Amino acid sequence: MPSIISDLVSTISGMLAYVPVLGLIIAAFGDDPYEAPLQLLSLQDGNLNEVLNSNEIQTMYNAIKGIGAGLVVTFFIIHMIHVMSEANVTFETMIKAMMSLVIIATISSNGAQIAGSILSLGESAYRQMDANYTDESVTLIRKQDATVMAAGMSNEMGLGAVGVALFIWLAQKLAGLGLIIAAGSRLIDLGWHAVMLPIGIANSFEGGANSGGMRFIKEFVSSALSVVMTYVIIVVGRALVVYAVSNSQADSKMAFLIIGLQLALVGAAIAAPVKMKTALGA
Repeated sequence: MPSIISDLVSTISGMLAYVPVLGLIIAAFGDDPYEAPLQLLSLQDGNLNEVLNSNEIQTMYNAIKGIGAGLVVTFFIIHMIHVMSEANVTFETMIKAMMSLVIIATISSNGAQIAGSILSLGESAYRQMDANYTDESVTLIRKQDATVMAAGMSNEMGLGAVGVALFIWLAQKLAGLGLIIAAGSRLIDLGWHAVMLPIGIANSFEGGANSGGMRFIKEFVSSALSVVMTYVIIVVGRALVVYAVSNSQADSKMAFLIIGLQLALVGAAIAAPVKMKTALGA
């Protein structure tokens, strides 16, 4: 008799849990979590140059260009004081210093065109990647699989399945949000490098290729290529998740497999700029 009552309670709790569990699973996996970050990254394709050429950004850029020019002069004076303090000052040394001033001042005053060229480098790489990618929306878990998953979880865990499904939904949404944050931060990082170029290159007199200005240029190029790298990471990760789902049984383990892969994908996307800077020595 107790076992009959226990089985009856388990059956009822499973029936009560099925509908909310199914709804949470469909809400978690029914939408394509990669569509938003990929669309966000596609803004690099020509749109960022348009943003940088807008009146608001140009007004800000002109103000920053003035600050950059003042910093160029300041760092040049400091550099000349250092040069003049050396015992072996030659005419050739003075000529090199003046040439450095002309080159850095030219770069600073034409920062917008240089920034556009670096952005075009990233855009070109992006287009090559995007040309080989079919932008089709995917559903990670089909409705029939979600039905099987919900039924299995409800029968196995009863009302406790609602809590597990709620955790799965929350983790999946956080993973999707993480991808959007990773994509958005790449574009913001790229944008501020472009706008701050006149200030960033001001300190280029000391250190040659390892000067502060050259490091800024390297970071700018790294930022442009990091957008492409993030795009590639998301596309490859999406293909991996879809493949893993297609070769898994429709149960709670599938849900946690998807979440685990997507969290790993978020980590890789966030680490993209660090890896690109290491590659370029920035």
